[in-house]
Amino acid sequence: KAQTTRVAQLQLDPDGRVHGSIRIILSGAPALYWRQRALVSDETEVKKEFEDDLRETIAPGADVKLNHFIGLADWKSLLLAQVEVSGSLGTATSKRVFLPSNFLEAGTKPLLVHDKRETPVYLRYASAVQDTVTIELPKNLAIESVPKDATIPLPNNALYTAKYEAKGNTYSVTRLLIVANFLFSPSDYSGLKDFFQKVNGQDQEQAVLKSNETGSGL
Repeated sequence: KAQTTRVAQLQLDPDGRVHGSIRIILSGAPALYWRQRALVSDETEVKKEFEDDLRETIAPGADVKLNHFIGLADWKSLLLAQVEVSGSLGTATSKRVFLPSNFLEAGTKPLLVHDKRETPVYLRYASAVQDTVTIELPKNLAIESVPKDATIPLPNNALYTAKYEAKGNTYSVTRLLIVANFLFSPSDYSGLKDFFQKVNGQDQEQAVLKSNETGSGL
């Protein structure tokens, strides 16, 4: 029941600025966490914490502002957060622009970094996170290449899939991360670390755009 669905609809301007929105739907434990935070703090502080959490994972250069929650005080309903996006996106050269393949995960740091582990790994709860990111591109840019679709399994424990699409002047990615267990023994650490390193590496892939104009402002 611990599910998070994030849908980002963004527009990239000719000067490299990005704007748009993210609709985030939470159920189960992720929703419970923010509802518990609201019981011990006011909504303004909870909004700030929510924004800070997002800033740790989204693409560098972009910023977020939580517009509103729906269902924060109603435990029987899904929790909805509507977020506005602004800032800049991508790295430009004279002829190309490199976009993060997944705007929502481009800033995420590797989860497990140590070579060995002597104690169990506790991930709080089993969970599923599904992302859909759509970016409308300006007329002065065309899509040159996108990452290859990827499937990364951790048999009986986790699954990651990512699908990338270029259609006209629209780039989109759909990402799914399912972690079916929350407690892993030290003997499972090597495989778990390898899985999350591959996931993080895939999330750091880039889509390449090419300029249709001489002297692009990006």
